[in-house]
This record gives sequence, C-alpha cells and structure tokens, in this order.
Amino acid sequence: MKLKVLILFPNTSNEGVAPLAVATLSAIAKDKDFEVRYFETSFYKMYNSAYDERKTTGEFKSFKDDVFNIKEHKYMQLDFNELMEDYKPDILAVTANSLEYELFSEMMEKLPPISRMPFVFLGGCHATVDPDDSISNPYVDAVCIGEGEKPWGDFLDAFEAGEDISQI
Repeated sequence: MKLKVLILFPNTSNEGVAPLAVATLSAIAKDKDFEVRYFETSFYKMYNSAYDERKTTGEFKSFKDDVFNIKEHKYMQLDFNELMEDYKPDILAVTANSLEYELFSEMMEKLPPISRMPFVFLGGCHATVDPDDSISNPYVDAVCIGEGEKPWGDFLDAFEAGEDISQI
C-alpha cells in the first residue's frame, strides 16, 4: 500500500501564488511512488490580508469573486479537517513563511481528534529562519532548514523504510 503525503500551503492571502516548493515536493514524492494530495488556503476568503492591502493601494487590480471559486473563510478549517480525516495522510508536508506558519499552527490547533495524526514535516522560510521555534511547536515532528529537495527525498526514503531520520 502506498504511503500518503498531504502537502499544505497555508497561504495567508488570496493571491493564489503557490511556492515552487509545492511542485518540487509533489514531484519527488510521486517519483518515489507515494500518493500525494494538496491543500492550500488561497481560495478561501481572507480578511485584512496582504492581498486586500495591495488592492487598496492599487498594487493589485481587484477581480470579481465569481472568477475564482472563493469560499467563505469558515469553510477553510472544515474542509481541512475533513481532508485530514478522510485521506489519513502518513506525512503532512508544510511550506510556510512566518505568517503562513501562524495560520498552519491555528489550523492544527483547531483540528478535532482524528483517527491518526500524520508525521508533520515543516519547511520554508519560517523553519529556516527560526528552526528552534518551529521544532518546539507540538504539531511539528521535523523541520527542513534551507533548500529541501535533497533532504525531502532522503526523508521519504528513510520514513518509508522505518529508519532514523534525525541526521538527515
């Protein structure tokens, strides 16, 4: 049975721009025959977001909400909870800057008890800049500091084999 990876991008704006890490993590995991799903928060209405501020200043042009299916904010957590319970990922891979890290933490805090918690692997700017804060988060099992392509592949191999990952 294939191991399951859920990649989470907790975007704090409605800009809809995913980091390159999402495609990279997904491609590496699929190449190693893991099943991969993706959840991002870009298409849930955010209030007082950087995107709203950029629209106000004229940096971004506003778009009609019906162009993209922007859901109400309240559905973001409900949809995430449902995916976590139904998909039952073995690994939750998160890429986040510091604002996104806060949203990730909030989402995990609001996650109801589920049948099985995944191993949570955190990467991105926040994990690189503040690895001590990141690893002290009760919802984080491992952090990636710096570029993650090589360590992600090594981690997946070791995780699948049940080997020690502490030196990766």
